[in-house]
Amino acid sequence: MKLSIWALAVALALSASSFAQSTRVRDSTVIDQQDCPLAFSQWNGSAVVVKNVSRQQIASFDLVCIVRTGKAYQLIDKFDPSEGLVEPGAFSSEGGFDATPLNACRSRKGLLAVASVKFADGTEWNSHLVKKTDGGSPK
Repeated sequence: MKLSIWALAVALALSASSFAQSTRVRDSTVIDQQDCPLAFSQWNGSAVVVKNVSRQQIASFDLVCIVRTGKAYQLIDKFDPSEGLVEPGAFSSEGGFDATPLNACRSRKGLLAVASVKFADGTEWNSHLVKKTDGGSPK
């Protein structure tokens, strides 16, 4: 009986730990999501580079700016979708001058995050950090 209670306590502790580790703030600028098919690999200057860490071609993705309010995140800005095929293991850059998603989010003291990813086969991944309304677009 004591062994099964101990095993249950360990299982609960591990599940709570894995939930807490499902997101990770990096350099107070970007937030990685463990289950996201894109990972931030560079965010210097005004550009951000993401890597396709999935096994599928990505057709487009949405970046958003969020801030932490209590135990949840609040959306403060949504950027135009990034379109163009990103092969598995390949990189995509979002940059330019001045009003880039990274600079806009930094100026608002927010975190840049991936809100959604559309794969070439028509399937989609959506972030648990951003609530969806309006027929599927993050708000």
